[in-house]
Amino acid sequence: MSVPGVRPGKAKTRPPSAGRAAGSAKSPGPPRIYVRRNEPTSSRGSGLRLAAGIVFALLCVAVVSAYATRDRVEAHDPHYLWARAALDDYQRGRLERERNYAAPVYEDVLSELALVDERSISAEPANQLRTELEALIRAWRDRSRAKHLATRERSRRPHDQNTIFFEIQQQSRLNPVTQYPECENHDRAGNDE
Repeated sequence: MSVPGVRPGKAKTRPPSAGRAAGSAKSPGPPRIYVRRNEPTSSRGSGLRLAAGIVFALLCVAVVSAYATRDRVEAHDPHYLWARAALDDYQRGRLERERNYAAPVYEDVLSELALVDERSISAEPANQLRTELEALIRAWRDRSRAKHLATRERSRRPHDQNTIFFEIQQQSRLNPVTQYPECENHDRAGNDE
């Protein structure tokens, strides 16, 4: 049933009259219905609908952009942060020549850097740090190996010199020299005078 000038769904029930007692035995009867008349629409009503539409559109754009960038983590990876902190703690106050790249902290740092998520913003710095550390460790091992070989060669040299000396001494005992040419020159110089 349509009544001219009345919008459907706007009918409200009127509260029971305040004059009646709450505990009266008399039934209040059916609720009375009053109808609010249509008021002329103003431009303010349509502006609110437009603002609500814009807010909804912006909300949709925010949800879509969040969904599109869900794979990109904007915070640094905790594995990278831990590796960087451990490396800084170990290297702080040590010169380059004092660093022991065979220390377990370097293995721990490399294993943590391998766990960094490839989608995080820490992926590129972690790869650079891992490559740099691997090169430093390789160079340190090469220097350490060369140093060890040089030390071993130096320690072997006196042994070789002693062996040569003892071999010459043994030969001189087996084949004693009876004439010494340097002594002959000295005797000749003394006899000529």
